[in-house]
Amino acid sequence: MNIDGDIIDHEVLNLLDESLIKKAFDTINLKKVSKAFYGDESLTESEIEAVARAIEGLEFSIIDLWQYSFETGEENLDSKTQFQKLCFKCFKLMNALPIPEDKFGKIKHILKLTTYAYLGEKWEDMRRFLIERQEVWSIDQTENNDWDDRMFSTIYLSILYLVRKSSWQDLDESVKLINSLRSEQSKYENQYLNEVEAQYKRGAALELASLYHLAKAVDLVSEYMLQGSPRDVLEQISFHFDKSIAYAQNVRIVELDLLLRMLHSTFKKMIFNSIRR
Repeated sequence: MNIDGDIIDHEVLNLLDESLIKKAFDTINLKKVSKAFYGDESLTESEIEAVARAIEGLEFSIIDLWQYSFETGEENLDSKTQFQKLCFKCFKLMNALPIPEDKFGKIKHILKLTTYAYLGEKWEDMRRFLIERQEVWSIDQTENNDWDDRMFSTIYLSILYLVRKSSWQDLDESVKLINSLRSEQSKYENQYLNEVEAQYKRGAALELASLYHLAKAVDLVSEYMLQGSPRDVLEQISFHFDKSIAYAQNVRIVELDLLLRMLHSTFKKMIFNSIRR
C-alpha cells in the first residue's frame, strides 16, 4: 500500500479500507495548503472522525508489529522498518487532530503522540511540537484535585520536560516534579484513600501503586539523562514498568495498561538515542 508517499506492505494493514486511510492523508495535506493560502487548517467534525478512524486502523497494525520495535536481526529488519513507518504515519495523523480540551483527553493524546514520534524516528518533531504548542503545558494542578489526579498530571508534565529537553534545566525540572510527588505523598495519599468508598479502596490503592512505579521509571530516565547512571537503567525501568502494568491489569484499567506499554517503549527509545550509551 502506498500511503502519502511511502510503501507500507503489511498483511493486517492490507485488510483495512485503503481508501479510508488515503482519504485521511489527503484531508490533512489539503488542510496544509489551505493554511498556506487562507491561514486556516481546522478540520470539520466529519474530517476529525475520518482521521480518527484511520489512526485506529493503523494502530491495529502497529500492535501486530510491536514485537519488532527494537529488533536488531537482519531477518526481521523489514518488519521493523514497517513498524517505524506505521508509527510515523500515526504521528502525522494525530498531529493534525485538534488537542482535546478536557484534561485527561489532552494528557492521553500528547503521550500517545510522543510515543509515535519516538518509535517513528521523529523525536525532533515532537520536541519542536512541545516548544511551539504551549497549550499542552497548561494542566490544572490545584490542591483540590484527588491524589491520583495530581500524580498523573505531575508525571505527565515531568515526561514533557524529559522530551523537550531544551536545556539541562528541563531535565532538572523533570526530576523536581517527581521529587515533589514524594514530598506530597504523605499529605495526600491517606486522605485520598480514606475518602474512597470501601468497595473501591483496593482498586484505588492498586492504581496508585501503578502510578508510583511509573513515576520511578520517569525519575530513572531523567537521572540517566543528567548523570549517565544507573548503567543498568534499561533493566531498572523494565522492572518498574512490569510492576506498573501488573497493577493496572489487576485493577483492569485497560487504557492505563496500554499507555504504560507505549511509554515503556518510548523510554527505551530515549535511552537508546542518548549519547551516553
